[in-house]
Amino acid sequence: MKNLAKEVHKERNIQESKPIMERDLQALVCYEYERSRQKWRKYHFRFLVIIVLVVFCVEVAMYFILHVNRELATDAPHYCWKYVAIPTLCNITALIACQFLCKQVKNEKGKDYITSFTMLFASFIITVVHCVFVAVYTLFIVPVACSVLYWDKKLTTAVFSAAMVCLSVSAFGILYDSSAIRMNGYFYNIMFYLLILLSVYVACMFSITWERTRRFSIIKHEQLRRRFQTQALCDELTGIHNRYALRSYFEKLVKSGMENYWFAMLDIDNFKRINDTFGHQVGDKVLRQIGLILQEKDNRTVRCFRYGGDEFGIILLCKNEKEAVGICQTIYEGIRSIPFPKFGVFAFTASIGLAHHIAGQRSSVLIQHADEAMYCSKHEKNKITVYTGKKA
Repeated sequence: MKNLAKEVHKERNIQESKPIMERDLQALVCYEYERSRQKWRKYHFRFLVIIVLVVFCVEVAMYFILHVNRELATDAPHYCWKYVAIPTLCNITALIACQFLCKQVKNEKGKDYITSFTMLFASFIITVVHCVFVAVYTLFIVPVACSVLYWDKKLTTAVFSAAMVCLSVSAFGILYDSSAIRMNGYFYNIMFYLLILLSVYVACMFSITWERTRRFSIIKHEQLRRRFQTQALCDELTGIHNRYALRSYFEKLVKSGMENYWFAMLDIDNFKRINDTFGHQVGDKVLRQIGLILQEKDNRTVRCFRYGGDEFGIILLCKNEKEAVGICQTIYEGIRSIPFPKFGVFAFTASIGLAHHIAGQRSSVLIQHADEAMYCSKHEKNKITVYTGKKA
């Protein structure tokens, strides 16, 4: 019963291993998504720095323009302090704090929030200082729109909500320039900009929803493509590569210029008697057991394939015969150690033929040589034979 339980558990592992590629795909997509977020965050911060520099340059330029035209309503020190020094110092402090906090915070989403709200703070400072220009309130659209590229609805909603509050406070709560005169219709203008901000937020939410749907469709499409590709190259019963995959792998070896490798043909001894005596269901269980053993050996230097029926092909990227024979020996011993009480008098063994690939040799010839060596082994059974060019 224990052996049967282990067998069922291993068979279940074969079935559960099939969606691993799909989970790997999702992990890969998430990884690439996080990389794109990190890249955008860097551009986001640089864009913020550019805004601060542009605002500083505009303030300095406006001073000279107003001074030349004799339209400066205050003295030079007061203008430089109030409209250049204070907002610039606030923005630079915000930039430094943003960099510091992003280094301290390990959570990537936390860094997104910090960068987005730093841009919102800079927009708030600019609108407070220049509240006399009503059109400056459109600047709150920038942090909301920039948050979209993180594809996080909660982040965009948080930035939008804070932007609405900041716009209202800047428009009605703080009068930074006491000499500023609010024109008729000021209230309606502010309501208009709040409505614009709301419209931008709705558009951003639609954009995020559409992008998530598109990304989900791409992942599903790629999962289906990989699933079909796996089914085309994988033997359903044993879980290892099939004959078509063997042919494809030989083609890859030719393209890569690989010449020094070995090919083994493995045939299960007495398999027909097992099918005739215990039925094909038991025979299928035997093949699954063989598939599990070969799956454990399958790696970069050992590739295992089901050739057909109870025959299996193994490509070994080994340097010499001793190494190739050693790997075949471990597979051979693993097959001999398979527990299956129903076999009774049957000796559960395998015959293996091994052939070395010669430079310029076609894969069909190599397979033929391994097949001849395998039939030499089957004369005695339970044996490994290396092809030497001599027929049995």
